[in-house]
Amino acid sequence: MEYSSPLPYDAIVVLGVMEHLPDYPSVLQHFHRLLKPGGRVYLDASAFREKYSKPTFISRYIFPGDHSYFCLHAFLAEVAKTPLEVLTVHNDRHNYFLTCKAWAENLDHAQDEIVRRWGETLYRRFRLYLWGSAQAFLSRSMDAYRVVLERPGDA
Repeated sequence: MEYSSPLPYDAIVVLGVMEHLPDYPSVLQHFHRLLKPGGRVYLDASAFREKYSKPTFISRYIFPGDHSYFCLHAFLAEVAKTPLEVLTVHNDRHNYFLTCKAWAENLDHAQDEIVRRWGETLYRRFRLYLWGSAQAFLSRSMDAYRVVLERPGDA
């Protein structure tokens, strides 16, 4: 079911979802259709330099479905084909490192409760995922970006 609003939006916020939306032309078409002139898109995403690149562990145990890390250059190439303008691109890798590290520390502090409720296997799986992600951001083998787009005002 597609949602259609009679009034365009001032802004669209897409946080942690672009990894599930690899059809960039379609996504950008929806952004343009849903935004009023001068409206903005704010998005963030974890990223790899190659589109559809995903470690086997992530594919098998964490996101076995439609997860596909964001690919900044492929996304920007598609933005260039639309009327949307890129206002900012910010490398957010360090903040993603800090976030994954904090989540991993919280997971470790709650180990007993997590194991009791959901089992040792799930705890260990997410421990590997969070600490591995933190290391990937820290070592620069994985990226993260914040992007702001704007639909130009009517001339």
